[in-house]
Amino acid sequence: MRYKVQFQICVDRGLFGASAAVAQPFLTRIGTAGADVVRFGRDMALLYAVERRGVTHLYIYGRAIKSLEDDLAAAGKKALQIAPAGCQGYATISKRSVDLLIGTLARSRVIDAVVQQQMSDVCGHLASAFGNSPNYQSIMQQKYGWHIASQTIWRRLLGRFPSLTQLGFVNDDSLRTLIALANAKGIVTREYQHGYAGKSHIAYSYPPLPEVPVTLPNEMLVERDTGDITFPAKLLFQGAGIPEPVLNAQPRDLDVLIGGSPTRNEDAHILAASLVDRGLSVGVKLHPAQKISTSGFGSSFTREQLVIFEGNSSFVDLAKRTKIYLPANPTSTTVYEAVENGAKLAVVDFGGERVTETVDKLVSIRADSVEQLLPQALALLDQLDTAE
Repeated sequence: MRYKVQFQICVDRGLFGASAAVAQPFLTRIGTAGADVVRFGRDMALLYAVERRGVTHLYIYGRAIKSLEDDLAAAGKKALQIAPAGCQGYATISKRSVDLLIGTLARSRVIDAVVQQQMSDVCGHLASAFGNSPNYQSIMQQKYGWHIASQTIWRRLLGRFPSLTQLGFVNDDSLRTLIALANAKGIVTREYQHGYAGKSHIAYSYPPLPEVPVTLPNEMLVERDTGDITFPAKLLFQGAGIPEPVLNAQPRDLDVLIGGSPTRNEDAHILAASLVDRGLSVGVKLHPAQKISTSGFGSSFTREQLVIFEGNSSFVDLAKRTKIYLPANPTSTTVYEAVENGAKLAVVDFGGERVTETVDKLVSIRADSVEQLLPQALALLDQLDTAE
């Protein structure tokens, strides 16, 4: 709930663009629903077939993280994993199935009148501090319903596997209730850093606290240390800071690659629209949580205007082909991966508001608007082409 409310405040103040997903066609939704039913039946059957007391590790993730994969491999058949749909491996069920179960249950939850009043009181304080927003109440209701339903589902799952000693996960803002339940049982909870986790990221920005909230993990394994992590969990550092760029002989055939973001989809569309039809080779790499059918890029741009790369495609491979990388979300870990693989970093601070200063030393182009971006991008591309 904390992150969603913070994000809405940033949207209201023009710091972030709102999420702008596009609804799927009716026939596509029917096909997706049918696949979900089949997958759900298979996953539930597998869940009940797994030997209960043999499972000591539970891993939940929506994207592959090397350190998590290493720990998963070490756990072997002692691990149950809840992973992206289509992911292969021993004792693997789809996180989509779990999320659909929680979401369905959440819709039937009735929020107590006392809680409703408490939400209204909090909304009043938020309005006084940050300005009124009609979205605060609906965000709280949605997240509260989700976590109440989560409590039911995750408590049953934890109860089914009484030998669990370790919970490893990649954060997606849906697991706070599970973390609290696992912490209460004495299960070690470890988050695997999947991107920038410094203080400029609102999901990881915490003030000094007298005690760590029960909804936060015991520890976080850090794969890239940006030097500004204030997350109040024990930090396990694996890997160095920001490596030097690795240049390669591969042709850079993408003039500009835009980094997609489900929470800044509208910004990504604005960036794309400012660059197409200008004689440039422009592509967009979708976030792993995005699909072409729902991102809106396929219906907004032609293939000649914009090359769309699926969310599960290799970002590093694309970065090696890219001259300028332009992220919709400047706090994404792809910022570092792009620079490490020889691309130049461009950042648009919409409205002149910097989302983060931690990437300042990596930036080659910085603009306050898309109008300011274009001439700088063209000039940098000329320099890069001349250097070749």
